[in-house]
Amino acid sequence: MVAPPRRRGPARRRRRLGSSLDGGRTTPLLERRAERTAALVAQARAEGADPWVVASGGVTGATAFDAQPVSEADVLGARLVELGVPRERLLLEERALSTSDNLALSMPLLQATDPGVHRVAVVTSDGHVARVRLLLHRAVVDGRVDGALDVVLVGATTPLSDVRQALVREVSLVAGNRVDSAMTTAVHTAVSQARWFTGGPAGGSASA
Repeated sequence: MVAPPRRRGPARRRRRLGSSLDGGRTTPLLERRAERTAALVAQARAEGADPWVVASGGVTGATAFDAQPVSEADVLGARLVELGVPRERLLLEERALSTSDNLALSMPLLQATDPGVHRVAVVTSDGHVARVRLLLHRAVVDGRVDGALDVVLVGATTPLSDVRQALVREVSLVAGNRVDSAMTTAVHTAVSQARWFTGGPAGGSASA
């Protein structure tokens, strides 16, 4: 997730979801999310904002024997830095093992980093947005996410090789009302489009 962006001049304030790693490296799906996040951050910085970025995701694997060698947040964070996200503006949330966790753990991390955070952009795959919206609503109702946050969901393009599988998975999970148990492997939180950060009232953030 990304914490509230700050102006380089007068202070102003302005917050990604997951995909399994492949041997400790990003998959094409996760790479698209990282690229989308980095592009949004670059756009915001070009307009004078300085957002926080939160990479969220724990060490995944069905058992201890097939767990990834590193956390998804660590791998994602390293890739974001390679893509131009300032390391000093990057926060790692390494406990989440589901999309619900990503939201519930990353948002408070942003708020703890900058209590003035108001706006948050959550970056995930475009086909995942509907489910994330549902999970976000539930997290607010359950008190796991602050309902006062202004959250926008940003969809990254899903690679063609993953479209069919992603569509079947997302539709079945939403329709079957099994969202809370649906596992994902990383959540990206990044800044929303620069005009969203710089054009509105102070107190926003972005997450990835």
